Amino acid sequence: MNLHITNRVALVTGGSQGIGRAIAEQLAGDGARVVLTYHSEKERADAVAAKIGGRAVRLSLDDPQSSIDAVKATIAAFGSIDILVNNAVMWGRPGVNVEDMPLDEWQRVFRGNLEGAYAAIQVALPPMRAQKWGRIANVSSGVALDGVTGQGPYGAAKSALHGLTAIVSREAGADNVLANVVVPGITITERMAKHVTPELQAARAAGYPIKRLLAPDEVAPTVVFLCSGANTAVTGEIVRASGGRPYPY
Repeated sequence: MNLHITNRVALVTGGSQGIGRAIAEQLAGDGARVVLTYHSEKERADAVAAKIGGRAVRLSLDDPQSSIDAVKATIAAFGSIDILVNNAVMWGRPGVNVEDMPLDEWQRVFRGNLEGAYAAIQVALPPMRAQKWGRIANVSSGVALDGVTGQGPYGAAKSALHGLTAIVSREAGADNVLANVVVPGITITERMAKHVTPELQAARAAGYPIKRLLAPDEVAPTVVFLCSGANTAVTGEIVRASGGRPYPY
């Protein structure tokens, strides 16, 4: 399939590893020019950028201005922005129930996972509208759809991102700007492999219809398609790329 993204300019946040890296590499492999962001792993990000002929810039989700600057850096580097993938994530403390989460900690995780994406979308929309072409993919989590105990601010932020995506799809659709959410399941990223034992991974895999967990390279194609010129009809949707709805999560 011709994805019609040759020379399209993409910004992939959180693109130095995991799902973001797979998305950046697959977009570049299909001809896009890619800027990826990192938070602390500069050498890793620079290596990915060198591999795909792109650029790497730092992003801090604590500061919405950082997201704005990343979009501006993308436009400065390649002259436009056609594709925005909000993949970067801010993790909070796991296993803290709602009634035990201090409000300031809740706000930090909630705002980081929502406001960074909002700021990037806000500054990317005008040039996308002006050129009558744009694709936005917001990478979410099954936590927002299925619920996981002890993940209150993270799940709430991702749910809010779903609502924002639906609104953007309606406001910008007439200008050929399509916006969607992609929901991975538990994915075997570098972080997952490091922090979750093989036994627990196997237990989680048993809850999925396909009886295995996905690798980042298996999640990325859904994002790439939704961000491509081959997608002319899908917008405002929440699309799972997880191996099915897990039970139990």
